[in-house]
Amino acid sequence: IHARACARLADQAVRRTCPDVVFGPCMSRPLGFMETSKPIVYASDATASLLVNAYDVYRRRGRSWKAAMHDFENQAIARADRVALASRSSVQSAIEDHQADPAKVSVVPLGANVSLPSGEEVVVPAEPPRPESLDLLLVAADPERKQLRLCVEIAAGLRLRGWTATLHYIGPHRPECESEFVAWAGRLQLGNQEDAAKHRFLLEKCHIALLPSLAEMYGISPIESAAYARPAVVSDVGGLSTVILDRLTGRVLPATMPCDGWVDAIEGMVEREDRYRSFSSEAFKRHESVLNWPSWGASIRTLMEELI
Repeated sequence: IHARACARLADQAVRRTCPDVVFGPCMSRPLGFMETSKPIVYASDATASLLVNAYDVYRRRGRSWKAAMHDFENQAIARADRVALASRSSVQSAIEDHQADPAKVSVVPLGANVSLPSGEEVVVPAEPPRPESLDLLLVAADPERKQLRLCVEIAAGLRLRGWTATLHYIGPHRPECESEFVAWAGRLQLGNQEDAAKHRFLLEKCHIALLPSLAEMYGISPIESAAYARPAVVSDVGGLSTVILDRLTGRVLPATMPCDGWVDAIEGMVEREDRYRSFSSEAFKRHESVLNWPSWGASIRTLMEELI
């Protein structure tokens, strides 16, 4: 009922303003019920099928709710003339789980939610770490899903190999924050100027971003590190293999990889300065060319222009 009511309001707005194209970002519920004859571009970072199967908060929902979400997604994708999804995994899900026409579905990666203050510049490539100082960064609103405990074990493993590794962690407090290997930054609110400055400081300070998630629809934090020419090591779930190009802008490892495998990958990136500089340069290059909001907007505009 609510979705149909929203669709009626959207149709009224279209009749009132007469746009060339209707754009619906993450608006699967009303889009499928709209009656407008105007072409529609639907954009999202994930599909309903991926969401309800990946995250505990949705897996615990009842069957009827899950079925409704699936139906909304089916209708929105069928109704749209173009579908822009953030990752290859989402495109695959749209085709396989929601019967999308492959010809109208595109990968359009999202950008970083961070920007440099006026007058500041990023040094590219970043200065390589030294054995006496290797700084890792984990940004995790959900530290269980993003495996904070594993990240602490990775820092400990690097220390056993002669690297003085510190895990800088942004997120809610957990017992792991008391580890001697962890520098807990707290829960930062990026709308707060002081918190935003602290976030930028850590992005610039840390040599490698970690995100060994058990589930991830996309993964913004590695892009924010890439904006500061920092490579990332991530798991191969969801959209992370779209965000990070394995062995070019970082490493993409199986989510089931034991700790030693993560330690091996990081050590392989940092033990040679020229290797780290290459990762750093490529990460920044991909951010500047693809993983930014102007590029996302240009791609969406192109899809719209195809329909006019």
